[in-house]
Amino acid sequence: MIFLIGNSSYFRVLTPTTVLHDHRLRGFPDNIYLIVYGIFHLLIMYFVLKCAYICLKIRVFHWNLTCLIFSCSVQWFETFIGSLMILPYESGYWILGESNITIQQGWTDIESEMIKVPNFFNLFFLGSFLKFHYILSMGTTGLLLAVERTFACYYLTDYEKKPRIHLVVILIIGHQTFNFISAILHFFQILQNLVYIVLIALIPNVVSSVIFAVTENYNQKVTKTIENFANPNNYTLAARYQAKENVKCFAMIKKVIFAGIGMIFISCSSILLIYFDVFPNHVDLLNFVFEASLNVGPSFIGPTLIHSVDAWRNYELCPFSNKIVAVARKTTIVKVVPVECDKDSELRKETDTYFRQLNNSWS
Repeated sequence: MIFLIGNSSYFRVLTPTTVLHDHRLRGFPDNIYLIVYGIFHLLIMYFVLKCAYICLKIRVFHWNLTCLIFSCSVQWFETFIGSLMILPYESGYWILGESNITIQQGWTDIESEMIKVPNFFNLFFLGSFLKFHYILSMGTTGLLLAVERTFACYYLTDYEKKPRIHLVVILIIGHQTFNFISAILHFFQILQNLVYIVLIALIPNVVSSVIFAVTENYNQKVTKTIENFANPNNYTLAARYQAKENVKCFAMIKKVIFAGIGMIFISCSSILLIYFDVFPNHVDLLNFVFEASLNVGPSFIGPTLIHSVDAWRNYELCPFSNKIVAVARKTTIVKVVPVECDKDSELRKETDTYFRQLNNSWS
């Protein structure tokens, strides 16, 4: 929705909402949407806290990547607080402006169709800005992870030994600064053309995809060189560990990207259906889907992130479930599969290289 703020002179404000003062949400059966909306947020909060706790509890990746995953996970509370600020205005419990009639609006360039509000200082616009900042932050998360993995490949031989905390600090501050400036440009309609908004949203994702492709290709070549046991000089424990971590990280990020694409497709489809008024009798449902797609991203990405890493997937937060699994394992028949000779030979080469390097380091 686009608002004109002021009495004599106006300035524009763009908010990630489509419906205002929808009084039907206070009566049955439309108030079921609010109940489902609340249940969804409780479910998302569980996945956010679980993902943040597990990534800190079980160190699978480098500390820098762990910090980025943690910060991106807990940032969901930004849009959660913003949604709580906006919801009373959307449902009609609180009035924005002088009229309490139901307003439905999408993108428009015609000022006469914009909503006039005399006062800018209220919780609705603060919550809208928080949601805008979160949406843009999630849209540039791929670029953030891509840059971090580039550093991981560049410092392959000693990235695990040296923390390089300054890298993650610079990445987080740069990420938040870029998104804050971008949110201001969008929110206050400094860039009034919709094409600019789309470009700002697409360019970071295109750049991150290119960086991931180049970095993954480079990491594959380095991995082959490192694991060439015919030349032990190319083989170091630290380099091999970091190369293997990069492989696991790329596999995880691919799954997360697919989950994010699905979420973006749902949000874009719902907002287009509302904008073109395809289903005028189901605006509440479409608005609910649009709002949910902006907020329930962690309900898709969180489980995808956890289940893409073996150590995270096998970790149980509830000790009672661990006891049930332990009892079930006692009655489970385990088949012993003979190890292939090729794998034994590979492990023997790897072990010999380990001890050779250990002997050289002590001699």
